[in-house]
Amino acid sequence: MFLYILNAVPFWVISCAIIGLVVGFSLLSYWSIEYFFPKLSKDMAGNLLISSLIQIIAIFYSILLGFIIIMHWEDFNKAKKNVDIEASAFANILRDSYVFPPEIKQKINAAIGNYVLTVRNDEWDKLRMAQSSELTASAIIRVFDVIQSYEPQSNKEKIFYSEIVDQLDQGLDSRRSRLASAKNTLPVSAVVMLIIGCLMITLLTSSLGSVKNKTYHAIVNGSLGGFLAFCLTLIIEFTHPFAGTLTIDAAPFSQGILAQFH
Repeated sequence: MFLYILNAVPFWVISCAIIGLVVGFSLLSYWSIEYFFPKLSKDMAGNLLISSLIQIIAIFYSILLGFIIIMHWEDFNKAKKNVDIEASAFANILRDSYVFPPEIKQKINAAIGNYVLTVRNDEWDKLRMAQSSELTASAIIRVFDVIQSYEPQSNKEKIFYSEIVDQLDQGLDSRRSRLASAKNTLPVSAVVMLIIGCLMITLLTSSLGSVKNKTYHAIVNGSLGGFLAFCLTLIIEFTHPFAGTLTIDAAPFSQGILAQFH
């Protein structure tokens, strides 16, 4: 359900919804405390220890969000790099197969082409829902069968055959990493807890009454909520590298020598 919403709703809509929710809650909580509990606001302002603790909690939570963003941004880039490595590996197999006889070369070309097309046309759509493609799994088995069926004759063929086997292993490892990146995402429960933490921070900061100008306090409190909410939207997008609006595409499988397959 969560991935379906992430894929169906544009990033800016999700961002506006989360930011609007948090900012609205922040302003509502501030005005509610000022209206219903004015004494609490004054007491919190007079207690420097409590005020300092709330500010420390807010700073710590902001640092935590920043750390999570950086961590998942690195995972996002790593997933993108794995896609490039996978596509390059199968492109290199095609180039290395040129030294083989025409018959085996055509079989390798057909097997690689079938794999590339299933990745582009079937598996990439399934990745958006954190799933793999049976067609792609069968295609990679076909590539292995074709390569294993040939016995290299000359020393030159043996050298390139060894290179092809290494590239095939690398491509398969990169595909496993790609599938793992699509499935090993931040759990929905963790996202909910982060949102609750964000709301709690804005509620705590709303109770601080040390700022004499109430309008300025409301603006600052709302801005804090908006900043935390924007960080949350980035985390949600970066934790799903193949889903949503900010997604990794299959462009590497349509470039260079792989562009011949269509």
